[in-house]
Amino acid sequence: MIVALVVANSPLGTLYEHFLALPTGFNGAGLNLNYPLLNWINDGLMAVFFLMVGLEIKRELIDGKLASFSKAALPILAALGSYYRRRHPGRYRLYHVDFYRSALLS
Repeated sequence: MIVALVVANSPLGTLYEHFLALPTGFNGAGLNLNYPLLNWINDGLMAVFFLMVGLEIKRELIDGKLASFSKAALPILAALGSYYRRRHPGRYRLYHVDFYRSALLS
């Protein structure tokens, strides 16, 4: 990772960008899987990341700090609240500037 950072910021940066844009994959059996190398890297790393996160959550729910419902209730409610907030962005503007302005002026 450090090598990639150094190369990307060196005079070889354009060559590195062209390398990451190389189409890689295969065609056959009705599949067209030719994508740039960067997409393969990003998708592969994201799959591994979410696999590890899922396994860690499962471990915590089975025999970790979230094994009992009373300890897991707060994180579950926070996740549900975050999901609801993203689905309905116009509601519940507690952190809006007008809220603070009215609180300071009163």
